Parts: sequence; structure tokens; C-alpha cells
Amino acid sequence: MSDNHKFAERRLGYLPLRDGHAIPLRGISPADIKEGAKSRVLHPDADPLKHRQTLNAIVDRLGFAGDFGTYQNKGWPEFQAFL
Repeated sequence: MSDNHKFAERRLGYLPLRDGHAIPLRGISPADIKEGAKSRVLHPDADPLKHRQTLNAIVDRLGFAGDFGTYQNKGWPEFQAFL
């Protein structure tokens, strides 16, 4: 069984990015975001995204300030405290 198939079994949905790419996400923890970024679906007519760009685009699309590093160190802990 391929890794993408295993990931698809756990997927909750896709997060569309502003440039037409889509990210399969199980949740919004930093680990879930990293896993989703590895399985991104690239839009054939848009510029390809590097892994780090994808992480930053996911955080931006979710509405958190800063880049992935800021989200991982500040945004995610604050979000967990909020919940």
C-alpha cells in the first residue's frame, strides 16, 4: 500500500491555497501540516511550490500571522491554550 493511499484513508479534507494548489489535511497541528505539505496536489497551471513555501502558504491560508516557524512556536501553542 502506498504512503499516499495510507494518508488518504485518514484525510478529513483538502485546503485550497490561493494559487490553485490543494493540501490534504487531517488537522492543523504542525505535524499534520507537515504531513499534508508532503502530499500536496499541485495545480498544473500555477508555479510549483517548494516544501517551505507550501508550509508558509498553509499557515497563511488558515489565517495565522507569520510563517510556519512562528506558527509552530507561537500560533499553535496559543491556539491550544484557547481551546
